[in-house]
Amino acid sequence: LRLETFIAYKLESLGLDYLQGNEAFPCCNLYRLYFRDRLNNLS
Repeated sequence: LRLETFIAYKLESLGLDYLQGNEAFPCCNLYRLYFRDRLNNLS
């Protein structure tokens, strides 16, 4: 998932994701499911 730099940094500093280049990945399956549901509701 590509995020704005500031948002990606904040999520990483909270331990919710990890960054790999310009991509952000949830650090565990629980967060992956949570973000998937939230992002699907945006569209």
